[in-house]
Amino acid sequence: MAKVNCIFENDREIPPKVLAMYRAVMELINEGVEIADMKVFTITDRAGIGKGTAYEYFESKDEIVACAVVYCMQRIFQHINEELEKKETFMDQFDMLMDEAEKAEAQKVSFFRFIHILTDGSEFCKLVRSKLNSEHFEEYLPLNFMKKMIVRAKETGEITSQASEDYLVCFLMAQMMNYTLFFAMDGEMIDVDAATMRENIRASIMNELKIGKTLSK
Repeated sequence: MAKVNCIFENDREIPPKVLAMYRAVMELINEGVEIADMKVFTITDRAGIGKGTAYEYFESKDEIVACAVVYCMQRIFQHINEELEKKETFMDQFDMLMDEAEKAEAQKVSFFRFIHILTDGSEFCKLVRSKLNSEHFEEYLPLNFMKKMIVRAKETGEITSQASEDYLVCFLMAQMMNYTLFFAMDGEMIDVDAATMRENIRASIMNELKIGKTLSK
């Protein structure tokens, strides 16, 4: 049997047993199970299929987990990308990203695993990133849809900063990391509430990107 690709347009294209394995992997990740500690049997047992079935579709445990992560990341970032397109202003878009960060609190284990995978140098994380690059995933990567936000806002005159687009993308990513880290710590070690933290980040972005206050509503 031919091995499966990681990315599909919709769940109907995914063999049911593969989808069951993907869901099992994400359940285990959300439960805090380390990827290195996962076993093929653990995944297939959770998925309700035989261990041998996994090898009909994948070469190894790392392939199963990597494809499951890519599948889940695609679904999450595709949803975010679609929602961003509906927002009229740059700050409306960034507010939506912060809303998503707050929602991710319920699944912060997997959310932060995703962020880690996008930046870590381990062999497994390199495998995931290679699959992202080879499966036409680029448009869904956070850095890329943030760049789209900046390009559009510069074209409409919302952003007047003369800094390079790449710098502004990195700045925005850092601000999002600050916000998600705040929720990961449950407000510990930082003597501010979520509303204040959000307003501080908004003010920092407006100042750095030189966004007019009349355009930020």
